[in-house]
Amino acid sequence: QQLVDRLLYSAWAKRTTAEFGVLPEFVYLEAGDVITINAMGFTRDMRLETVADGAFRRLTARSFDAGIFEGGGGEGRTQPINIQPVASSVIFAIMDLPTLRSTDTPFQPYAAAYINPWPEVNIYKSITTSNYGLDTTLIAPAVIGETTDPFNSGVTDVWDNANELKVQIYSGSLSTLTEESVLNNGNALAIENSSGGWEILQFVNATATGTDTYTLTKLLRGQLGTEDNMEDALPAGARVVLIDTTLQQVQLGLNDVGREYYYKYGPADKDIGDSTYITIQKTMNGRGLRPFSPVHIRAVDNGGDWDITWIRRDRLGADGWDYVTDIPMSEATESYEVDIMAGVGSSTVVRTLSVTGSTTVTYTAAQQSADGVTGPTDVIVYQMSDQVGRGTGRRTTIDP
Repeated sequence: QQLVDRLLYSAWAKRTTAEFGVLPEFVYLEAGDVITINAMGFTRDMRLETVADGAFRRLTARSFDAGIFEGGGGEGRTQPINIQPVASSVIFAIMDLPTLRSTDTPFQPYAAAYINPWPEVNIYKSITTSNYGLDTTLIAPAVIGETTDPFNSGVTDVWDNANELKVQIYSGSLSTLTEESVLNNGNALAIENSSGGWEILQFVNATATGTDTYTLTKLLRGQLGTEDNMEDALPAGARVVLIDTTLQQVQLGLNDVGREYYYKYGPADKDIGDSTYITIQKTMNGRGLRPFSPVHIRAVDNGGDWDITWIRRDRLGADGWDYVTDIPMSEATESYEVDIMAGVGSSTVVRTLSVTGSTTVTYTAAQQSADGVTGPTDVIVYQMSDQVGRGTGRRTTIDP
């Protein structure tokens, strides 16, 4: 009779069942574990019966009486240390970047997103605050984070060993690579400045300093012509995005460059009207079409005239070492504008010189006299694009 009573009581104790989902971070839960359900005024210990893995873990549980059966739990089983934070809304970045891949469209921006769990992310676009159309669906979560300390500008074209970039990421991980791997395009990161521009840098060393926090050292700064977006004393909290295959381009026509659009983004398993969708306004300026700044600007005195020279760079396919005469050119014509400033550090342009088909321009003695330039002065050299006008300028002081 005692056994029958026990079995009947056990059946009565197991009359309550529950089915629910949890995030993938609860990977340590297994069938047989005892958990406590606390929802809508209901609190009860229940034993897990089934665990199914997917975009989230689907669990079923049944009530029991602890006086009849000892609780399970698996001795020594611990929760994983590296748990990614749960994001209740999409963390998103849309970036006006140089062209990253040879197959990309130069004037289209790149988008990256993260949310946990990941349902894919939809991006809608409109010229107004209504009539949105689906633009892009991001199919994979990106490695996104933020800086945790101020970050200074640094040297370009050589390793920046003076600065450390300290970051916290919301998803994924960062790792150390060899110098050779970095020079072959590895460990590239976009970091947003206070004006919304993006510097691209690379790093060799990624040293873990805590849960999802890293110190990045041995840096290559201002990659792909983004040295103009370096910011001295960039405050902590700046967005960072690892450049990898998860980045996708947003659909944008050439005529849309410089035009403001409204974007709404949110989980792909929710309707655009859901409260999880966020609206932003962005104007893309076709960074991928803008010529890189020229380098090695020099000036020599030629009988009172100043001959100003420079070396051209190119925004596409110019990294090879086997060019005999010159690197390829992505622009329809080779042309430049040179702003002559009123002096060293001046913001006043006294004259603009133009030249086509040459990387040399002459600032004559007569022009110097007319402009009141009598000693060292600054010049800014721009390569021109027939589609977006001036590229990124390079400023230097000349004193022939």
